[in-house]
Amino acid sequence: MAWQLRSPRLRSADGVYLYRVTTTLQTGSTVAVKLGKVVIQNGKIIGGTTRASTTQMRSANGARSPIPPSHIAAFSGNAPTLIPQSAQPNTKLDALQDCGVPCVEALDNAGPTGFGFFNYNVDANGDLRVVVSLKNAVPNTTYEIFLVCGPTHASACGFISIGFLTTNGQGNGNSGAIDIPLATLQALPFGSGTRNDHIDLLKGVGDLSGGLYTNSGATSVSYLVP
Repeated sequence: MAWQLRSPRLRSADGVYLYRVTTTLQTGSTVAVKLGKVVIQNGKIIGGTTRASTTQMRSANGARSPIPPSHIAAFSGNAPTLIPQSAQPNTKLDALQDCGVPCVEALDNAGPTGFGFFNYNVDANGDLRVVVSLKNAVPNTTYEIFLVCGPTHASACGFISIGFLTTNGQGNGNSGAIDIPLATLQALPFGSGTRNDHIDLLKGVGDLSGGLYTNSGATSVSYLVP
């Protein structure tokens, strides 16, 4: 049974939290449990009490009924992973040209701006959503988009390909929304915790014939992975 925590609110200064918790059973019903005092350690609930008056099951047709005690017990006995359910606000980073064509500059996450932007946020499922927009880049060129572990090239600890972008005759292009699943972010080379990574655009792994576009090492892609 997979539980998701929704709508976290600080209940009091001593760190007690109030959550609305939902899950979907094999029957297709949605269970909602409202908790009272909750203790969280290392991103997991390790203690808490339910309020029976607000414990309910909602069926596919919207009808509500009490949750069987067995389901409440199953919840109480399994500390679910804390999943952020409030979308992280969009963050916009300048895209800079780390090296041009030919690529003769040092690759140091520095260079002129004015080449578009990277927009990212974490959605309600914990997935990372990225939109890449290039402007005044190399015309008629297809770039592969990489999410790179670490805030700079020098600190890189791995990467994954997340999509492609093709510029038009003016050197402008947009990737559209790219969703990176939470499970991918929890796996190597990334992992749970506060992330500070960066985005690279080049024609392919190791191919700098179209230059390299990235974000500044001083403004990394910062987000939280449960």
